Amino acid sequence: MLGLLALTACSASAHTSTPPATASTATSVPSSTTATDRYMALYTNAVAPADTAITTFNAQSKALTNSANVTDLAKIATPLADTLEQVDRTLLGIVWPAPLTKDIRAVVDANAAIIADLLNVSKQTARSISTLKKQFSGDLSKLAVKVSIVVNELAPPQ
Repeated sequence: MLGLLALTACSASAHTSTPPATASTATSVPSSTTATDRYMALYTNAVAPADTAITTFNAQSKALTNSANVTDLAKIATPLADTLEQVDRTLLGIVWPAPLTKDIRAVVDANAAIIADLLNVSKQTARSISTLKKQFSGDLSKLAVKVSIVVNELAPPQ
């Protein structure tokens, strides 16, 4: 059961060398940057809290013992779900260029499935946890594809 969740970061910093900024700078972007750089910075700053929450979640899930139960896992899954919901609100609050709007929405929609999975951990039984693991793994894969699309639009491979 404890191998249920191994998340990867969803920011551009997970894919590029751009370091995530702090949450307090989420909307401040240097005016000397190109439009693409500005939007990459906005995206990276918006998802930085998710990256931090994922790192925390991964560390906490690895620290769970074999005697841990669904309740123990739910205690660490809920804060991550809350952070992901806030990140989604932040992403949706940014005015993206038309070509990106659809893809950002796809990231948020894919993220909603992850949030639902995390919030449903507490409702699982020992028998249904394997089903949740499969669903979560599939949902993570879908999210990774959507994030990759956005990151590649913001910072195309050179």
